[in-house]
Amino acid sequence: MLLQVARSLVQLGGTSLGVAYMTHLAAFAFGIAYTLATGGWREARSEAYYVRARRHLRKGDFFGAQEELSHYVATRPDDGNAHAQLARVQIQTGDEIGAKASYLKACEILLRSQDRSECEDTYSQALRGFPDFVLSPEPHLDMAYGMERNLKPELALKAYENFTWRYPRHKDAPFTLLRAANLHANAFADGARARRCYQMLIERYPEDDWVDFAREQVRKMALPEMV
Repeated sequence: MLLQVARSLVQLGGTSLGVAYMTHLAAFAFGIAYTLATGGWREARSEAYYVRARRHLRKGDFFGAQEELSHYVATRPDDGNAHAQLARVQIQTGDEIGAKASYLKACEILLRSQDRSECEDTYSQALRGFPDFVLSPEPHLDMAYGMERNLKPELALKAYENFTWRYPRHKDAPFTLLRAANLHANAFADGARARRCYQMLIERYPEDDWVDFAREQVRKMALPEMV
């Protein structure tokens, strides 16, 4: 930059150097003005946080990485993968409360952006650190139904069981028990656990519309034992 300025001053003195150095300076000034006007400097600052976080991770400095990633997600609140990465770092630093909150944000952001595969992977990661991990009710059910449709019965079953434990008074809690029972019976051939889920539905939600269906399933499961 200093060389460009020096040669521009030479040209202003009347010496021809064969290169339009003043044009270079004008273009540089325009670039600065455009970046300031359009907020590009914010993008650059955000990327700098992420770059520094990666440097800290390469050195094994999880606390430094956590600080930089916290700044990064503050500037990029809709980056679900960044929230998930922050959660993994927070586990390394012992910040379990922060990690759980970051995993929650990551899953719900990824779900909203229709990145279901990443959401399911992130949920699986969260379960390894927090076996009772749940999202807020509607996103959690959306995720659980999606995992069942995507032929991930183990994850779906865990999601249904956690939902029933965390939100026992939710209107869809009986249905999640029903889905859990069906998975136990059909995906894992575990009749005993399926029967237990049906019995829980009958006992906990006697007025629910699915109770008659649950009773019928329990009756069918008992028939072979009677013969």
